[in-house]
Amino acid sequence: DQNLVRLRRELTAAAPDMIVTLGNAALRVLRRLLGDAAAPTKLTVADYGTELSARFNGDEMSWLPLAHPAAPGPYQVAHETWMARRCAAD
Repeated sequence: DQNLVRLRRELTAAAPDMIVTLGNAALRVLRRLLGDAAAPTKLTVADYGTELSARFNGDEMSWLPLAHPAAPGPYQVAHETWMARRCAAD
């Protein structure tokens, strides 16, 4: 798939310490890109904001799967709760 080739090239050039996906579609694309069968296939409210460890080209990075801004109500609440916890920790 040419989009995966392009994304793989961009991810290689960026060499990020962390990648954030917004929504399940992006989560599935990154999971496929990483070839990580252990990665989640769907974002759940219960695990919202849980930082994952990922490997790409042998390099470690953090992966933060979050909800898309247009996600259903339960994910909006989970995001607000997650943000409040992060702000309180700063």
